[in-house]
Amino acid sequence: MSQGQRSSMKFDVDGREDIVRSIQMKRAVEVSVFSLWAYDTVFALAMAAEKISGSNGGLLRVIQEEKFNGVSGEFHLVNSQMKLSTLQVVNIVGRGGLSPVIWPGESTEVPKGWEIPVSGKKLRIGVPVMDGFFELLKVERDNVTNKTSVTGFCIDVFKAVVKRLPYAISYEFIPFMDEQGHIAGTYNDLVDQVYLQKYDAVVGDVTTTANRSMYVDFTVAFTESGVAMLVPVKESIHKSAWIFLKPLTVDLWFGKERVENILSKVVLIIWLFVVLILTSSYTASLTSIITVQQLQPTVADVQDLLKNGDYVGCENDSFIKPLMKQLHFDDSKIRIVRPDNYAEALSKGNQNGGVSAIIHEVPYIKLFLAQHCKKFTMVGPIYKTAGFGFVFPKGSPLAADISQEILNITEGDEMGEIERKWFGDQNTCVNQGNTENSENLTFRSFSGLFIITGAASTFALLIFLAQFLSKNWKELKNMNSDKSAWQMLMSLWEYYDKKDLSSHTFRRNKTSDGNDSVSANNKNGQICEESAVEEISCSVLASPISDVPFVAVEIPQ
Repeated sequence: MSQGQRSSMKFDVDGREDIVRSIQMKRAVEVSVFSLWAYDTVFALAMAAEKISGSNGGLLRVIQEEKFNGVSGEFHLVNSQMKLSTLQVVNIVGRGGLSPVIWPGESTEVPKGWEIPVSGKKLRIGVPVMDGFFELLKVERDNVTNKTSVTGFCIDVFKAVVKRLPYAISYEFIPFMDEQGHIAGTYNDLVDQVYLQKYDAVVGDVTTTANRSMYVDFTVAFTESGVAMLVPVKESIHKSAWIFLKPLTVDLWFGKERVENILSKVVLIIWLFVVLILTSSYTASLTSIITVQQLQPTVADVQDLLKNGDYVGCENDSFIKPLMKQLHFDDSKIRIVRPDNYAEALSKGNQNGGVSAIIHEVPYIKLFLAQHCKKFTMVGPIYKTAGFGFVFPKGSPLAADISQEILNITEGDEMGEIERKWFGDQNTCVNQGNTENSENLTFRSFSGLFIITGAASTFALLIFLAQFLSKNWKELKNMNSDKSAWQMLMSLWEYYDKKDLSSHTFRRNKTSDGNDSVSANNKNGQICEESAVEEISCSVLASPISDVPFVAVEIPQ
Protein backbone atom coordinates (compact mmCIF):
# COMPACT_ATOMS: atom_id res chain seq x y z
CA MET A 1 0.00 0.00 0.00
CA SER A 2 1.48 3.32 -1.10
CA GLN A 3 1.77 6.46 0.98
CA GLY A 4 -1.00 8.11 -1.02
CA GLN A 5 -3.32 5.22 -0.39
CA ARG A 6 -2.60 5.40 3.35
CA SER A 7 -3.36 9.12 3.39
CA SER A 8 -6.64 8.58 1.64
CA MET A 9 -7.65 6.06 4.28
CA LYS A 10 -7.22 8.52 7.14
CA PHE A 11 -10.47 10.13 8.08
CA ASP A 12 -11.11 13.37 9.78
CA VAL A 13 -14.14 14.13 11.92
CA ASP A 14 -16.18 15.54 9.07
CA GLY A 15 -15.59 12.50 6.85
CA ARG A 16 -16.69 9.85 9.32
CA GLU A 17 -20.37 10.41 8.70
CA ASP A 18 -19.95 9.86 4.93
CA ILE A 19 -18.19 6.55 5.47
CA VAL A 20 -20.85 5.35 7.85
CA ARG A 21 -23.56 6.30 5.35
CA SER A 22 -21.76 4.41 2.57
CA ILE A 23 -21.57 1.33 4.74
CA GLN A 24 -25.27 1.64 5.53
CA MET A 25 -26.16 1.87 1.82
CA LYS A 26 -24.28 -1.35 1.01
CA ARG A 27 -25.53 -3.27 4.02
CA ALA A 28 -28.95 -2.61 5.47
CA VAL A 29 -27.80 -3.45 8.94
CA GLU A 30 -27.26 -1.33 12.03
CA VAL A 31 -23.65 -0.32 12.39
CA SER A 32 -22.49 -0.56 16.00
CA VAL A 33 -19.40 0.78 17.67
CA PHE A 34 -17.93 -2.70 17.56
CA SER A 35 -18.08 -2.61 13.75
CA LEU A 36 -16.16 0.65 13.79
CA TRP A 37 -13.55 -0.82 16.12
CA ALA A 38 -13.20 -3.85 13.81
CA TYR A 39 -12.72 -1.56 10.81
CA ASP A 40 -9.97 0.37 12.58
CA THR A 41 -8.32 -2.87 13.73
CA VAL A 42 -8.11 -4.23 10.17
CA PHE A 43 -6.73 -0.90 9.01
CA ALA A 44 -4.07 -0.97 11.76
CA LEU A 45 -3.16 -4.54 10.82
CA ALA A 46 -2.70 -3.55 7.19
CA MET A 47 -0.46 -0.62 8.13
CA ALA A 48 1.61 -2.83 10.42
CA ALA A 49 2.02 -5.50 7.74
CA GLU A 50 3.31 -2.90 5.28
CA LYS A 51 5.84 -1.61 7.80
CA ILE A 52 7.36 -5.01 8.58
CA SER A 53 7.51 -6.14 4.94
CA GLY A 54 11.06 -4.87 4.62
CA SER A 55 12.24 -5.58 8.16
CA ASN A 56 12.39 -8.35 10.69
CA GLY A 57 10.27 -6.56 13.31
CA GLY A 58 7.43 -8.39 15.06
CA LEU A 59 3.85 -7.70 13.95
CA LEU A 60 2.51 -7.33 17.50
CA ARG A 61 5.13 -4.74 18.41
CA VAL A 62 4.34 -2.65 15.34
CA ILE A 63 0.58 -2.81 15.97
CA GLN A 64 1.09 -1.64 19.56
CA GLU A 65 3.06 1.34 18.27
CA GLU A 66 0.40 2.33 15.74
CA LYS A 67 -1.50 5.52 16.57
CA PHE A 68 -3.97 7.17 14.18
CA ASN A 69 -7.48 8.63 14.00
CA GLY A 70 -9.90 6.04 12.66
CA VAL A 71 -13.65 5.94 12.19
CA SER A 72 -14.16 5.04 15.86
CA GLY A 73 -11.87 7.76 17.12
CA GLU A 74 -8.26 7.63 18.19
CA PHE A 75 -6.70 4.19 17.73
CA HIS A 76 -3.99 3.47 20.28
CA LEU A 77 -3.26 0.37 22.32
CA VAL A 78 -2.35 0.87 25.99
CA ASN A 79 -1.15 -2.28 27.72
CA SER A 80 -2.51 -4.26 24.76
CA GLN A 81 -5.95 -2.74 25.34
CA MET A 82 -7.85 -0.21 23.26
CA LYS A 83 -7.58 3.27 24.77
CA LEU A 84 -11.04 4.53 25.63
CA SER A 85 -11.96 7.95 24.36
CA THR A 86 -14.90 10.31 24.43
CA LEU A 87 -17.06 9.63 21.39
CA GLN A 88 -18.76 12.14 19.16
CA VAL A 89 -22.29 10.94 18.46
CA VAL A 90 -23.41 11.11 14.82
CA ASN A 91 -26.66 10.07 13.23
CA ILE A 92 -25.87 6.68 11.66
CA VAL A 93 -29.44 5.48 11.05
CA GLY A 94 -32.05 7.35 9.08
CA ARG A 95 -31.97 10.69 7.40
CA GLY A 96 -33.62 12.78 10.10
CA GLY A 97 -31.85 15.36 12.19
CA LEU A 98 -30.03 14.27 15.32
CA SER A 99 -31.98 15.09 18.49
CA PRO A 100 -30.21 16.43 21.58
CA VAL A 101 -28.43 13.71 23.52
CA ILE A 102 -29.75 13.08 27.02
CA TRP A 103 -26.69 12.52 29.16
CA PRO A 104 -26.70 10.81 32.59
CA GLY A 105 -28.32 13.13 35.08
CA GLU A 106 -31.10 14.11 32.62
CA SER A 107 -28.87 16.82 31.14
CA THR A 108 -28.59 17.87 27.49
CA GLU A 109 -25.24 19.62 28.01
CA VAL A 110 -22.11 17.79 26.91
CA PRO A 111 -19.88 17.00 29.93
CA LYS A 112 -16.83 19.25 30.04
CA GLY A 113 -13.70 17.20 30.54
CA TRP A 114 -15.33 14.63 32.82
CA GLU A 115 -15.69 11.00 31.87
CA ILE A 116 -17.61 8.56 34.05
CA PRO A 117 -15.34 5.54 34.62
CA VAL A 118 -16.33 2.61 32.44
CA SER A 119 -15.48 0.29 35.31
CA GLY A 120 -18.37 1.80 37.30
CA LYS A 121 -16.25 2.83 40.27
CA LYS A 122 -17.64 5.53 42.52
CA LEU A 123 -15.83 8.63 43.65
CA ARG A 124 -14.10 7.95 46.95
CA ILE A 125 -14.90 10.95 49.11
CA GLY A 126 -13.15 11.19 52.46
CA VAL A 127 -14.92 12.83 55.40
CA PRO A 128 -13.39 13.78 58.77
CA VAL A 129 -14.66 12.34 62.04
CA MET A 130 -15.48 15.20 64.43
CA ASP A 131 -15.57 15.18 68.24
CA GLY A 132 -18.13 17.94 68.38
CA PHE A 133 -20.07 20.48 66.35
CA PHE A 134 -22.12 17.68 64.83
CA GLU A 135 -24.32 20.24 63.08
CA LEU A 136 -21.49 20.64 60.58
CA LEU A 137 -20.73 16.96 60.08
CA LYS A 138 -21.56 13.76 61.94
CA VAL A 139 -20.40 10.20 61.23
CA GLU A 140 -22.44 7.36 62.74
CA ARG A 141 -21.88 3.63 62.42
CA ASP A 142 -24.63 1.05 62.86
CA ASN A 143 -23.15 -1.80 64.88
CA VAL A 144 -25.81 -4.21 63.62
CA THR A 145 -25.52 -3.62 59.88
CA ASN A 146 -21.97 -2.20 60.08
CA LYS A 147 -23.07 0.59 57.76
CA THR A 148 -21.87 4.16 58.15
CA SER A 149 -24.11 7.19 57.73
CA VAL A 150 -22.76 10.69 57.22
CA THR A 151 -24.95 13.74 57.85
CA GLY A 152 -24.57 17.42 58.55
CA PHE A 153 -24.47 20.85 56.98
CA CYS A 154 -21.39 20.15 54.85
CA ILE A 155 -22.92 16.95 53.47
CA ASP A 156 -26.20 18.63 52.56
CA VAL A 157 -24.35 21.44 50.77
CA PHE A 158 -22.34 18.93 48.75
CA LYS A 159 -25.43 16.93 47.80
CA ALA A 160 -27.29 20.08 46.77
CA VAL A 161 -24.37 21.14 44.59
CA VAL A 162 -24.00 17.74 42.92
CA LYS A 163 -27.69 17.69 42.02
CA ARG A 164 -27.23 20.94 40.11
CA LEU A 165 -24.34 19.67 37.99
CA PRO A 166 -25.14 19.15 34.28
CA TYR A 167 -23.97 15.55 34.59
CA ALA A 168 -24.36 12.77 37.10
CA ILE A 169 -21.56 11.47 39.28
CA SER A 170 -21.57 8.47 41.56
CA TYR A 171 -19.84 8.77 44.92
CA GLU A 172 -19.50 7.21 48.34
CA PHE A 173 -18.44 8.75 51.66
CA ILE A 174 -15.49 7.10 53.40
CA PRO A 175 -14.86 8.23 57.01
CA PHE A 176 -11.24 9.06 57.76
CA MET A 177 -11.06 7.21 61.07
CA ASP A 178 -9.13 4.56 62.94
CA GLU A 179 -10.33 1.34 64.53
CA GLN A 180 -11.53 3.19 67.65
CA GLY A 181 -13.76 5.43 65.59
CA HIS A 182 -11.63 8.57 66.00
CA ILE A 183 -10.14 10.68 63.24
CA ALA A 184 -7.09 8.89 61.80
CA GLY A 185 -4.82 11.93 61.87
CA THR A 186 -4.98 15.67 61.42
CA TYR A 187 -6.86 17.61 58.79
CA ASN A 188 -3.58 18.05 56.91
CA ASP A 189 -3.26 14.25 56.82
CA LEU A 190 -6.77 14.03 55.42
CA VAL A 191 -5.95 16.50 52.65
CA ASP A 192 -2.80 14.54 51.87
CA GLN A 193 -4.94 11.49 51.07
CA VAL A 194 -6.26 13.32 48.01
CA TYR A 195 -2.75 14.22 46.93
CA LEU A 196 -1.72 10.56 47.38
CA GLN A 197 -4.76 9.50 45.28
CA LYS A 198 -6.26 7.44 48.10
CA TYR A 199 -9.34 9.69 48.02
CA ASP A 200 -10.87 11.35 44.98
CA ALA A 201 -12.18 14.25 47.08
CA VAL A 202 -12.72 15.42 50.66
CA VAL A 203 -16.00 16.87 51.94
CA GLY A 204 -16.22 18.45 55.37
CA ASP A 205 -15.11 21.36 57.51
CA VAL A 206 -11.76 21.71 55.75
CA THR A 207 -10.35 25.23 55.71
CA THR A 208 -8.66 26.53 52.58
CA THR A 209 -5.06 27.50 53.35
CA ALA A 210 -2.14 28.51 51.17
CA ASN A 211 -0.06 25.50 52.22
CA ARG A 212 -2.80 23.00 51.40
CA SER A 213 -3.53 24.67 48.06
CA MET A 214 -0.03 23.77 46.89
CA TYR A 215 -1.02 20.11 46.65
CA VAL A 216 -4.78 20.07 46.02
CA ASP A 217 -7.51 22.26 44.55
CA PHE A 218 -10.22 23.83 46.71
CA THR A 219 -13.65 24.99 45.68
CA VAL A 220 -14.91 28.41 46.69
CA ALA A 221 -15.88 28.73 50.36
CA PHE A 222 -19.40 27.82 51.44
CA THR A 223 -19.14 29.22 55.00
CA GLU A 224 -18.00 32.37 56.75
CA SER A 225 -14.27 32.87 57.06
CA GLY A 226 -11.94 34.06 59.77
CA VAL A 227 -10.44 33.06 63.12
CA ALA A 228 -11.77 34.66 66.30
CA MET A 229 -11.56 34.36 70.10
CA LEU A 230 -14.21 32.88 72.38
CA VAL A 231 -14.05 34.62 75.77
CA PRO A 232 -16.25 34.97 78.89
CA VAL A 233 -18.20 38.16 79.50
CA LYS A 234 -18.45 40.31 82.60
CA GLU A 235 -21.14 42.70 83.71
CA SER A 236 -20.34 46.40 83.40
CA ILE A 237 -20.71 47.39 87.09
CA HIS A 238 -19.31 50.89 86.83
CA LYS A 239 -22.01 51.88 84.36
CA SER A 240 -24.88 50.55 86.48
CA ALA A 241 -24.25 52.94 89.39
CA TRP A 242 -24.82 56.05 87.27
CA ILE A 243 -27.05 54.52 84.68
CA PHE A 244 -29.78 57.10 85.27
CA LEU A 245 -27.48 59.77 83.78
CA LYS A 246 -27.06 57.96 80.44
CA PRO A 247 -30.38 58.69 78.68
CA LEU A 248 -29.74 62.45 78.46
CA THR A 249 -26.60 64.37 77.62
CA VAL A 250 -24.90 66.92 79.86
CA ASP A 251 -26.52 69.80 77.97
CA LEU A 252 -30.01 68.53 78.78
CA TRP A 253 -29.23 67.83 82.42
CA PHE A 254 -27.96 71.34 83.13
CA GLY A 255 -29.90 73.32 80.56
CA LYS A 256 -32.73 75.73 81.43
CA GLU A 257 -34.87 78.39 79.81
CA ARG A 258 -35.09 81.81 81.46
CA VAL A 259 -38.31 83.66 80.67
CA GLU A 260 -37.79 87.41 80.37
CA ASN A 261 -40.48 88.74 78.02
CA ILE A 262 -44.21 89.42 78.30
CA LEU A 263 -45.05 86.18 76.53
CA SER A 264 -43.83 84.17 79.50
CA LYS A 265 -47.10 82.28 79.81
CA VAL A 266 -46.90 81.13 76.20
CA VAL A 267 -43.30 80.06 76.71
CA LEU A 268 -44.27 78.27 79.92
CA ILE A 269 -47.00 76.29 78.13
CA ILE A 270 -44.57 75.30 75.41
CA TRP A 271 -42.03 74.21 78.00
CA LEU A 272 -44.63 72.11 79.74
CA PHE A 273 -44.99 70.09 76.55
CA VAL A 274 -41.21 69.95 76.17
CA VAL A 275 -40.81 68.65 79.71
CA LEU A 276 -43.56 66.10 79.11
CA ILE A 277 -41.83 64.79 75.99
CA LEU A 278 -38.43 64.78 77.70
CA THR A 279 -39.86 62.90 80.66
CA SER A 280 -41.44 60.26 78.44
CA SER A 281 -38.29 59.88 76.36
CA TYR A 282 -36.11 59.69 79.44
CA THR A 283 -38.33 57.04 81.00
CA ALA A 284 -38.35 54.92 77.84
CA SER A 285 -34.59 55.22 77.36
CA LEU A 286 -33.79 54.47 80.99
CA THR A 287 -36.13 51.48 80.95
CA SER A 288 -34.39 50.09 77.89
CA ILE A 289 -30.96 50.56 79.43
CA ILE A 290 -31.65 49.02 82.82
CA THR A 291 -33.51 46.01 81.42
CA VAL A 292 -30.75 45.06 78.97
CA GLN A 293 -27.77 43.50 80.65
CA GLN A 294 -24.57 45.47 80.04
CA LEU A 295 -21.90 42.86 79.22
CA GLN A 296 -18.30 43.26 78.13
CA PRO A 297 -15.69 40.67 77.10
CA THR A 298 -13.01 39.85 79.64
CA VAL A 299 -10.35 39.96 76.90
CA ALA A 300 -10.17 42.73 74.32
CA ASP A 301 -7.61 41.33 71.88
CA VAL A 302 -4.72 38.92 71.44
CA GLN A 303 -2.22 41.39 72.86
CA ASP A 304 -3.97 41.23 76.24
CA LEU A 305 -3.46 37.47 76.33
CA LEU A 306 0.21 37.75 75.37
CA LYS A 307 0.84 40.58 77.83
CA ASN A 308 -0.76 38.80 80.78
CA GLY A 309 0.66 35.39 79.90
CA ASP A 310 -2.77 33.76 79.99
CA TYR A 311 -3.53 30.20 78.96
CA VAL A 312 -5.31 29.83 75.62
CA GLY A 313 -7.25 26.84 74.33
CA CYS A 314 -7.50 25.28 70.87
CA GLU A 315 -8.10 21.94 69.13
CA ASN A 316 -5.23 19.60 68.41
CA ASP A 317 -6.12 18.35 64.92
CA SER A 318 -6.69 21.69 63.17
CA PHE A 319 -4.42 24.34 61.71
CA ILE A 320 -5.18 26.64 64.67
CA LYS A 321 -2.32 25.38 66.83
CA PRO A 322 0.38 26.24 64.26
CA LEU A 323 -1.39 29.57 63.77
CA MET A 324 -1.15 30.32 67.51
CA LYS A 325 2.58 29.77 67.38
CA GLN A 326 2.67 32.18 64.47
CA LEU A 327 0.88 34.70 66.71
CA HIS A 328 3.76 34.31 69.25
CA PHE A 329 1.97 32.14 71.81
CA ASP A 330 4.33 29.98 73.84
CA ASP A 331 3.76 26.21 73.76
CA SER A 332 3.45 26.14 77.54
CA LYS A 333 0.49 28.55 77.36
CA ILE A 334 -1.48 26.49 74.81
CA ARG A 335 -3.96 23.97 76.18
CA ILE A 336 -5.88 21.43 74.09
CA VAL A 337 -9.61 21.72 74.80
CA ARG A 338 -12.31 19.47 73.37
CA PRO A 339 -15.50 21.14 72.06
CA ASP A 340 -17.68 19.66 74.81
CA ASN A 341 -15.36 21.19 77.45
CA TYR A 342 -15.31 24.74 76.10
CA ALA A 343 -17.78 26.12 78.65
CA GLU A 344 -16.09 24.43 81.61
CA ALA A 345 -12.59 25.55 80.61
CA LEU A 346 -13.66 29.17 80.12
CA SER A 347 -15.65 29.21 83.37
CA LYS A 348 -12.66 27.98 85.39
CA GLY A 349 -10.52 30.76 84.06
CA ASN A 350 -6.80 31.17 83.77
CA GLN A 351 -5.97 30.56 87.45
CA ASN A 352 -8.04 27.41 88.06
CA GLY A 353 -6.82 25.05 85.38
CA GLY A 354 -8.92 26.58 82.62
CA VAL A 355 -8.21 29.10 79.89
CA SER A 356 -8.85 32.79 79.38
CA ALA A 357 -9.86 32.38 75.74
CA ILE A 358 -10.34 29.76 73.04
CA ILE A 359 -9.15 30.51 69.52
CA HIS A 360 -11.17 28.89 66.76
CA GLU A 361 -12.81 29.61 63.43
CA VAL A 362 -15.92 31.77 63.24
CA PRO A 363 -18.41 29.01 62.21
CA TYR A 364 -17.52 26.90 65.25
CA ILE A 365 -17.74 29.86 67.65
CA LYS A 366 -21.15 30.87 66.33
CA LEU A 367 -22.42 27.33 66.83
CA PHE A 368 -21.17 27.40 70.43
CA LEU A 369 -22.67 30.84 71.13
CA ALA A 370 -26.04 29.67 69.84
CA GLN A 371 -26.16 27.48 72.97
CA HIS A 372 -24.15 29.62 75.44
CA CYS A 373 -24.74 33.27 74.53
CA LYS A 374 -25.35 34.45 78.13
CA LYS A 375 -21.87 33.87 79.52
CA PHE A 376 -19.58 34.05 76.50
CA THR A 377 -18.99 36.20 73.43
CA MET A 378 -16.84 36.37 70.31
CA VAL A 379 -13.94 38.80 69.89
CA GLY A 380 -12.52 39.28 66.43
CA PRO A 381 -11.93 38.00 63.81
CA ILE A 382 -8.24 38.16 64.68
CA TYR A 383 -7.03 36.34 61.56
CA LYS A 384 -8.37 36.02 58.02
CA THR A 385 -9.01 32.67 56.34
CA ALA A 386 -10.76 31.59 53.15
CA GLY A 387 -13.46 29.49 54.86
CA PHE A 388 -14.49 25.87 54.31
CA GLY A 389 -14.13 24.36 50.83
CA PHE A 390 -14.33 20.95 49.17
CA VAL A 391 -11.02 19.31 48.23
CA PHE A 392 -10.20 17.82 44.80
CA PRO A 393 -6.99 16.72 43.08
CA LYS A 394 -4.95 19.26 41.22
CA GLY A 395 -6.45 20.00 37.82
CA SER A 396 -9.75 18.26 38.50
CA PRO A 397 -12.55 19.74 36.35
CA LEU A 398 -15.01 19.01 39.16
CA ALA A 399 -13.52 21.75 41.34
CA ALA A 400 -14.49 24.51 38.90
CA ASP A 401 -17.96 23.10 38.21
CA ILE A 402 -18.79 22.62 41.88
CA SER A 403 -17.47 26.09 42.71
CA GLN A 404 -19.88 27.55 40.18
CA GLU A 405 -22.80 25.67 41.71
CA ILE A 406 -21.80 26.72 45.23
CA LEU A 407 -22.07 30.33 44.13
CA ASN A 408 -25.47 29.62 42.59
CA ILE A 409 -26.99 28.12 45.74
CA THR A 410 -25.37 30.80 47.91
CA GLU A 411 -26.97 33.57 45.88
CA GLY A 412 -30.33 31.78 45.99
CA ASP A 413 -32.52 30.58 48.84
CA GLU A 414 -31.27 27.00 49.00
CA MET A 415 -28.21 27.78 51.14
CA GLY A 416 -30.37 29.66 53.63
CA GLU A 417 -32.72 26.71 53.93
CA ILE A 418 -29.84 24.34 54.64
CA GLU A 419 -28.44 26.71 57.29
CA ARG A 420 -31.81 27.00 59.03
CA LYS A 421 -32.18 23.22 58.97
CA TRP A 422 -28.94 22.60 60.86
CA PHE A 423 -28.22 25.83 62.73
CA GLY A 424 -31.67 27.27 63.33
CA ASP A 425 -31.90 31.00 63.99
CA GLN A 426 -28.41 31.93 65.18
CA ASN A 427 -29.63 35.38 66.20
CA THR A 428 -31.76 33.82 68.95
CA CYS A 429 -30.03 32.34 71.97
CA VAL A 430 -31.37 28.96 73.08
CA ASN A 431 -31.02 29.70 76.82
CA GLN A 432 -32.68 33.09 76.66
CA GLY A 433 -35.47 31.75 78.85
CA ASN A 434 -33.29 32.37 81.91
CA THR A 435 -33.55 36.15 82.10
CA GLU A 436 -33.11 36.50 85.84
CA ASN A 437 -29.81 38.33 85.59
CA SER A 438 -30.89 40.77 82.90
CA GLU A 439 -34.39 41.80 84.02
CA ASN A 440 -34.26 41.91 87.84
CA LEU A 441 -33.27 45.30 89.25
CA THR A 442 -31.00 45.28 92.31
CA PHE A 443 -29.57 47.84 94.70
CA ARG A 444 -26.56 48.11 92.42
CA SER A 445 -28.74 49.29 89.54
CA PHE A 446 -29.53 52.55 91.40
CA SER A 447 -26.53 52.79 93.70
CA GLY A 448 -25.69 56.19 92.22
CA LEU A 449 -29.03 57.61 93.32
CA PHE A 450 -28.60 56.15 96.80
CA ILE A 451 -25.12 57.62 97.05
CA ILE A 452 -26.41 61.09 96.19
CA THR A 453 -29.35 60.78 98.59
CA GLY A 454 -27.20 59.42 101.41
CA ALA A 455 -24.56 62.09 100.96
CA ALA A 456 -27.13 64.89 101.00
CA SER A 457 -28.90 63.45 104.06
CA THR A 458 -25.64 62.96 105.93
CA PHE A 459 -24.51 66.50 105.12
CA ALA A 460 -27.82 67.95 106.37
CA LEU A 461 -27.63 65.86 109.57
CA LEU A 462 -24.10 67.06 110.32
CA ILE A 463 -25.13 70.69 109.86
CA PHE A 464 -28.12 70.20 112.17
CA LEU A 465 -26.00 68.54 114.87
CA ALA A 466 -23.49 71.37 114.69
CA GLN A 467 -26.26 73.96 115.09
CA PHE A 468 -27.93 71.97 117.89
CA LEU A 469 -24.71 71.58 119.87
CA SER A 470 -23.77 75.21 119.36
CA LYS A 471 -27.16 76.44 120.59
CA ASN A 472 -27.48 74.08 123.57
CA TRP A 473 -23.84 73.69 124.52
CA LYS A 474 -24.20 75.38 127.93
CA GLU A 475 -27.16 73.25 128.98
CA LEU A 476 -25.51 70.07 127.75
CA LYS A 477 -22.29 70.99 129.53
CA ASN A 478 -24.08 71.52 132.85
CA MET A 479 -26.00 68.23 132.50
CA ASN A 480 -25.58 65.95 135.53
CA SER A 481 -23.04 63.31 134.66
CA ASP A 482 -24.41 60.95 137.30
CA LYS A 483 -27.43 60.17 135.17
CA SER A 484 -27.72 56.85 133.46
CA ALA A 485 -27.29 56.50 129.74
CA TRP A 486 -31.03 56.29 129.26
CA GLN A 487 -31.60 59.44 131.33
CA MET A 488 -28.92 61.25 129.39
CA LEU A 489 -30.60 60.20 126.17
CA MET A 490 -33.99 61.40 127.38
CA SER A 491 -32.49 64.75 128.41
CA LEU A 492 -31.03 65.16 124.95
CA TRP A 493 -34.43 64.35 123.45
CA GLU A 494 -36.06 67.06 125.63
CA TYR A 495 -33.61 69.61 124.35
CA TYR A 496 -34.17 68.42 120.82
CA ASP A 497 -37.98 68.47 121.16
CA LYS A 498 -37.98 71.98 122.65
CA LYS A 499 -39.86 74.42 120.41
CA ASP A 500 -37.76 76.86 118.47
CA LEU A 501 -39.74 80.10 118.73
CA SER A 502 -37.54 81.71 116.12
CA SER A 503 -38.70 79.23 113.52
CA HIS A 504 -40.84 80.49 110.63
CA THR A 505 -43.55 78.03 111.65
CA PHE A 506 -44.51 80.29 114.55
CA ARG A 507 -46.67 83.37 113.92
CA ARG A 508 -45.50 86.63 115.60
CA ASN A 509 -48.23 89.16 116.60
CA LYS A 510 -48.60 92.33 118.73
CA THR A 511 -50.61 92.07 121.97
CA SER A 512 -52.82 94.78 123.50
CA ASP A 513 -50.11 95.79 125.98
CA GLY A 514 -47.54 96.29 123.27
CA ASN A 515 -45.66 93.04 123.73
CA ASP A 516 -44.84 90.58 120.98
CA SER A 517 -46.70 87.31 120.91
CA VAL A 518 -45.86 84.16 119.10
CA SER A 519 -48.63 81.76 118.23
CA ALA A 520 -48.50 78.13 117.24
CA ASN A 521 -50.43 74.92 117.40
CA ASN A 522 -50.18 72.72 120.44
CA LYS A 523 -50.67 68.99 120.45
CA ASN A 524 -54.28 69.23 121.67
CA GLY A 525 -55.40 71.62 118.97
CA GLN A 526 -55.78 74.52 121.52
CA ILE A 527 -54.80 78.17 121.38
CA CYS A 528 -51.89 78.71 123.78
CA GLU A 529 -50.25 81.97 124.84
CA GLU A 530 -46.84 82.18 126.43
CA SER A 531 -46.24 85.29 128.51
CA ALA A 532 -43.00 87.03 129.26
CA VAL A 533 -42.73 85.08 132.50
CA GLU A 534 -42.95 81.91 130.43
CA GLU A 535 -46.40 81.02 131.63
CA ILE A 536 -48.51 79.40 128.98
CA SER A 537 -52.27 79.53 128.91
CA CYS A 538 -54.31 77.60 126.37
CA SER A 539 -57.89 77.88 125.22
CA VAL A 540 -60.02 76.68 122.37
CA LEU A 541 -61.54 79.26 120.03
CA ALA A 542 -65.20 78.93 119.27
CA SER A 543 -64.88 80.72 115.97
CA PRO A 544 -64.46 78.95 112.66
CA ILE A 545 -60.75 79.53 112.83
CA SER A 546 -60.60 77.04 115.70
CA ASP A 547 -59.99 74.48 113.04
CA VAL A 548 -56.50 75.93 112.88
CA PRO A 549 -55.41 76.25 116.54
CA PHE A 550 -52.29 78.14 117.45
CA VAL A 551 -50.19 79.09 120.50
CA ALA A 552 -49.94 82.72 121.59
CA VAL A 553 -46.74 83.56 123.43
CA GLU A 554 -45.92 86.97 124.95
CA ILE A 555 -42.38 88.15 124.47
CA PRO A 556 -41.07 91.31 126.21
CA GLN A 557 -39.69 94.15 124.19
